[in-house]
Amino acid sequence: SADGASLTVKPDAIVPAFYATCSAEDAKRAAARLVPQARVPFTDTLHYTPERTGRIPRVYIECLRDRAITLAAQRRLVAFHDEMDPLAEVGERPLGRQTRRDDVDHVFRGIV
Repeated sequence: SADGASLTVKPDAIVPAFYATCSAEDAKRAAARLVPQARVPFTDTLHYTPERTGRIPRVYIECLRDRAITLAAQRRLVAFHDEMDPLAEVGERPLGRQTRRDDVDHVFRGIV
């Protein structure tokens, strides 16, 4: 945005980044629903307190073919948080119909 408060993805990058394995119809419909996202979660630093860090177990599901956040970047994020374990892997980010529902269901059942 002009004021720097939000971010958008270039229109020609939306389908390759987020919906590459969707049908053209589904990708078009999903892309039309995207809205600008607040910049703050992508740029500001989180502050953790030692007494609260790690109280709730966290896991990370690696998305092996994610084109928006590469596998190397995902693994750097996980490595940054020692208490977060990469528990499972799925093909792409679980958006829309990209990832088979059975695969994602299996992953989440393993977490619970």
